Amino acid sequence: MLGVALLVAACRGPAEPLTIVVWDGPRWPNPLPGQPGHDPRWTPGDRFSWLKGVLAEFQALHPGVQVQLVEMNWPDLAGALQRATDPADLPDLAPLDTGLGDGVPLTWWGRGLLEAVDRFLEDQTDFYPAALDAVRIGRRLVGFPVHLDLPVMLLNRELFAERGVPLPQNGRWTWEEFVEAARKLTFDRDGDGATDVWGFAVPALRGCPELWPFLYLDGARPLSPDLSRYTLYPTAVEALTRLVELVAEGTAHPDTGTTATGRLFRDFALGDRQAIAIQPFSTWAILTCQGGDPFGVDLEVAEYPLGSTGLPVTLGRVTAFAVLAQDRGQGLAMAARRRRVTMELGNFLASAHQQHLLAVAHSALPARPSVAGLAPFAGNPALGRALEMAAWAQATPAHPEWPRIDTAVQVELGLALRGEKTPAEALRDAGQKVRAILEEAGR
Repeated sequence: MLGVALLVAACRGPAEPLTIVVWDGPRWPNPLPGQPGHDPRWTPGDRFSWLKGVLAEFQALHPGVQVQLVEMNWPDLAGALQRATDPADLPDLAPLDTGLGDGVPLTWWGRGLLEAVDRFLEDQTDFYPAALDAVRIGRRLVGFPVHLDLPVMLLNRELFAERGVPLPQNGRWTWEEFVEAARKLTFDRDGDGATDVWGFAVPALRGCPELWPFLYLDGARPLSPDLSRYTLYPTAVEALTRLVELVAEGTAHPDTGTTATGRLFRDFALGDRQAIAIQPFSTWAILTCQGGDPFGVDLEVAEYPLGSTGLPVTLGRVTAFAVLAQDRGQGLAMAARRRRVTMELGNFLASAHQQHLLAVAHSALPARPSVAGLAPFAGNPALGRALEMAAWAQATPAHPEWPRIDTAVQVELGLALRGEKTPAEALRDAGQKVRAILEEAGR
């Protein structure tokens, strides 16, 4: 029988060449020669070098398969996806939008343009729950999680030492301990009667997750588990009230609750400024703060303070890749082969091997606990502590309209933090907007 099978295969000849098209935006720059993570195959600074390297390795393992990478900036990629009216104009693989509005929208699942990957995603037990929840629609998985990004509390160790404030033990503190520290870290350094250093700050801006975990501390969530109902009011009123009180008493930076994220980051991280002692940032900020002039902070990484649930919490954003509908009018056999090879590529990108390489080369937090077990950040304790928090992460709600929901709620949160509405008013008004979005999406 084996001889017959080989004879049939020989008669058929080699498989027809197959081209898989991948779209992506710029990510990590290729380091300079001699620096960790430098890939000599690509020019220094090339922000597509990571994906180019992965695709080249995949091609070497799949003779007859050519992977064509289309490099775009993020606005152009989003625009190209929006303009595509024919599935034949779409790529085979592209980044999935998991909350930032910069990839394949989750709404495409309802249009039949996204492939379910749950039958193909390998080693599903080796993913943090937040990584899978972020790409789950109902019971189906629609993306291959590649890495995580988590907001964590960044603390300026020098300011804590200057004011004699103890750092939270093992990075964990209660809400009361956090507030006590923030108050002591708010002071007039030059004696002119005006505050020069603030204990705390956080922006309110769509796509910035740093504010959300404060609302989660007492168990509040923006949507019900089935994503059909708005649930922040009244469950999050007390948590938002606590934040508003910090602003009203002057413990929080005046830009708290605004969209001035750049100014807040500079006030935290610029070497000659450093006017904020505690501020939540996503993990990208750790490397920036460690990068030297003009930024330079002696960092401590801590969890968000504990609320009434007694559990730490953060919000996990996931970088994932989606497989687009594979019907290209090439017949069932070619469609099946294209789907299979594209799914193999998705698994290759999300594999523990690739996630470990990505962590070591570019300090990206892996989406797999097994990679965390390899201690990829042994030389960077700040990143290592951030990775420990992945087990507690909650996924950004995988609602197809989450970018609009996020915008609606963040606007109202900002109004409350700036004293233009009470917390209850802001959360009620956010509910009216979110319910309208949910009703429109359900039609």
